[in-house]
Amino acid sequence: MATELRQKLANVLTKAELVRAFIGAFEGSRRISHASIFFLDDEHLSFEMKGHVGPAPASRIEVATARPLLERLSKDEVVVLESLERELEEKRDLGDQRDAHEISEVVSILNTNTSAANVTPSAMGMRTFR
Repeated sequence: MATELRQKLANVLTKAELVRAFIGAFEGSRRISHASIFFLDDEHLSFEMKGHVGPAPASRIEVATARPLLERLSKDEVVVLESLERELEEKRDLGDQRDAHEISEVVSILNTNTSAANVTPSAMGMRTFR
């Protein structure tokens, strides 16, 4: 999948072609049941869903709403829901309410807006996977 996708991406000229290439690769892999691709809108106020595999996520995520997720992505290359849930439990067990609250906001964004188990940022948009 990765080699074929890289070859297709070498000829991509538009966001629409990029989305088609990724979604086609996701569907072709048969290993991804939920995936979506979001791009920042022209006003930089929200992320707009441009393609998905599986159930449709929210069509739009406001930047203000996504801020905790974006901050987490600035620290980590990939955000994994399962890891966040473990980390949240650990922070709560330790009584670290501030960090627990921040993590719970990210978990909430993923569950409410994307149904994503993993999120990776890219220069062109945000990809979510389950």
